[in-house]
Amino acid sequence: MSEAPGYQRFFAELKRRKVFQVAAVYGAAMFGVLQAADVLVPALHLPEGLITGVAVIGLIGFPIALVVAWTYERTAAGLVRTGEAAPGELTQIITAPAAKRWPVGLAAAAGTALLLVGGWLALGRPGGPLRGARRRSATHSVTEQAQCSVLLLQKGPLAQQPVVVIFEGSERALAVGRALSRVYGCRLVVLAAGSDAAAAEALEEKAAAWLARHETIGEVDPLAGPEPEALGEALRARYAGIVVLDRHGALTPRLEPVLSEADCSVLVLK
Repeated sequence: MSEAPGYQRFFAELKRRKVFQVAAVYGAAMFGVLQAADVLVPALHLPEGLITGVAVIGLIGFPIALVVAWTYERTAAGLVRTGEAAPGELTQIITAPAAKRWPVGLAAAAGTALLLVGGWLALGRPGGPLRGARRRSATHSVTEQAQCSVLLLQKGPLAQQPVVVIFEGSERALAVGRALSRVYGCRLVVLAAGSDAAAAEALEEKAAAWLARHETIGEVDPLAGPEPEALGEALRARYAGIVVLDRHGALTPRLEPVLSEADCSVLVLK
């Protein structure tokens, strides 16, 4: 009987050394870990970067695990270097029925696919580096169209968190906030920040009229004479993902300190 082709012997060696099994188990396990991290990190208020770290470690560890599986085998004495195949051992694997050969290969392919999908979802999620790059590009596009520049951009908004505009009369801030809410698919919230209750109510009416004129759905709330602490509480209560305000607003100098420490993105329009 002629010797089997090289590729068949290679795949048989992969099965003999349990590389397929390691790929299947590793990929499925990491997919589960990434999905659990995606749920638990926000719930426990842990840093978003933790999900990215887990994804990167999982992706880097995959080829390492395959190399270890190829090189070593686990025995009663621990890990030892895998020896050469016994005479006829690879031939026995190659000539085995398809029902015995294919399942482990398909499981390895499924595990690899799960790992790649889990990594892509983790890195491309809202707040992740891949999605973050697309958000930054979209943000700059919006601000360029509005002919304004960005003074501060901390990070992109998170999933379903609203764009909050601190409105002191600048329609430019409303336009940028409206455009960002459409780009990110987020709610638009306008905080009409006036020096007193009467000024806040007047700004509330002006903002509501602007939204109606531009056929935009948004929530408008008055915020009278806001101190930095009060503004911080208002942003936290609304789970702000990104805050937009005009640098020329009268309240901006007093509000910038709290905004620079806010756990959200901040766009200050020059």
